[in-house]
Amino acid sequence: MDRPISALATIAVLPITEHARTLIRTCCTLATRPQHKEVSLRRWAHQLGYRGHTATKSRRYSTTYTALRAARADHLRAINQEPAPADEVITEKEWRYTHAGHGLGQAMFAETIADDLRVAREAARAALADTDGSEVSR
Repeated sequence: MDRPISALATIAVLPITEHARTLIRTCCTLATRPQHKEVSLRRWAHQLGYRGHTATKSRRYSTTYTALRAARADHLRAINQEPAPADEVITEKEWRYTHAGHGLGQAMFAETIADDLRVAREAARAALADTDGSEVSR
């Protein structure tokens, strides 16, 4: 939501998902509890309780992208039942120019695709000319 919610009754008719609606209701409910008064959850319920810009990073309410990537990788390894990577993993952090254009095999595929497209265009023009009785310009 781009604006604060003025009345709690409007939550039911907002054009949002049921999940977001539940999060907004939860923010409003938590805002009534004394331990959450300083956070101003009711005021920021339209942003699901977060009162900053979504791209801002604060020391109190943030994590690093490195930590998020590590947690995601750990989670995927656990799901796929893969072992954790060994310490001997070498990560290359340097880009090098290798080549330009297609390799030999890639050039063959590109040429075949171009020929197929050319034939398809010519067939479409011929079919259109047969139905219209006129030549279609290229």
